[in-house]
Amino acid sequence: MKTHLQNVTLLLALLCCYAKSFSQPTEMLKKHHRYNNCIFRTEAAMRAENYATGKLYSDSAQAIFPFFHKPYFELEICNAGLGDYQAAYDHAVKMASMGMYSEIPADVLGDFATTGLYKKFLREEDSLVNSAIKKYDTAFCNPLKRLLDAHQADFNKLASQRDTTIFHQLVTLCEKYGFPTYFNAGIGLYRKFASSLPNFFKGYPYSEDWQKIIALYEKELASGRVESGYFGGMEDLYLYEQGKTVKYGVWVHWMDYYKDMKFPSLEELNKNRKEVGLGDFELWVSCLGYDLNAVLKDMESRK
Repeated sequence: MKTHLQNVTLLLALLCCYAKSFSQPTEMLKKHHRYNNCIFRTEAAMRAENYATGKLYSDSAQAIFPFFHKPYFELEICNAGLGDYQAAYDHAVKMASMGMYSEIPADVLGDFATTGLYKKFLREEDSLVNSAIKKYDTAFCNPLKRLLDAHQADFNKLASQRDTTIFHQLVTLCEKYGFPTYFNAGIGLYRKFASSLPNFFKGYPYSEDWQKIIALYEKELASGRVESGYFGGMEDLYLYEQGKTVKYGVWVHWMDYYKDMKFPSLEELNKNRKEVGLGDFELWVSCLGYDLNAVLKDMESRK
């Protein structure tokens, strides 16, 4: 069950890693910090095929934020690894009923992917996802999906040929209906919107449109309706391009590419990450499968 698992857990982790700094972590951000630590511990356990431990941590994450999708995703994998196929099926159904396709490679699910229960789920999945999507405001979701689909098609063009108005249109739509969340757009569009934002990096964080989208996000974050640390990766890239020390260490898995990226101390990294609700740096490194001492040694050599 190791094949593809590294890519699966990295995708889960990166969706936790976009941040905006607050001076002091609020109680809500402390809650997010605990949640993300559970997610990172789950992913590290899954990487080691320790599915019993992964299930415990994922259950804890689900108890903190029962409406976020990552624990359901992880619990499908963990229960499949433990041979509890009914529980794996139940979590797959729950994800689809929240409006998200499973997208877990069959070889990650091991023998579960060969069972009648899994084949039953595959027959049900489209209907479950489509029924969930119908629950949301079509006046918001339909144009949001059209814009995101148009952006994906546009993003395949050369950078010089891309339509820079799509981000402005997305921001204008969000001003009317709010930042996309699990509650107003469903998991599928929420994730699609989240993954598209780094593609609009130009102008971050000071353009008028970026200021608007960040303010809309912070409003939802304060109510616990979106995941924390949304802009951490973009903030680190912005600081890197300015020749400054990064704050969150999100791109540690790209250290070989960003050879001149400078990092603060481990203590400072964890302080910064906690302020925006991200999980501890040590756990982030562990869930990526890296040796912490080697990473810290590399970080120190760049100072």
